Amino acid sequence: METQLSEIITKEIFDKQKVGLSGEFFVAAELLKRNFQVSLTFGNAKAVDIIAFKDELYPKKIQVKTLRTHNAYTVDKNKLLGNYFVFVILNKIGQQPIFYVIDGETINANLRRFYGSSIDSKRETINYGSLKIYKDNWKVLE
Repeated sequence: METQLSEIITKEIFDKQKVGLSGEFFVAAELLKRNFQVSLTFGNAKAVDIIAFKDELYPKKIQVKTLRTHNAYTVDKNKLLGNYFVFVILNKIGQQPIFYVIDGETINANLRRFYGSSIDSKRETINYGSLKIYKDNWKVLE
């Protein structure tokens, strides 16, 4: 019984990592199409997912948050400033992912709008509904 539980937990962690990594690669591809130089960071305790730049003097620190389907993204409000965020919905195989692109300052200036009732809770989340107007908002990175 303990072995089965361990296998289930390991599978869930591995699946979560694959979802996250998929989102990072999709975002990197989109940035490369837009003429950015892109560097993905790897590891479980990293401060940023992607560093991207067109001008070497102004690198963009990008956090990628990925879900399989529409839901809420867990985001620590204390890590907003200085970062850009790309929220990804992977969708089903054969369907294109959806990207919501926004800077952390915009989220920080409107915490109630983005976090709703989860603000200051144990698990602060941003609902995708508040991100809809930022769909494919890649220009924020220019």
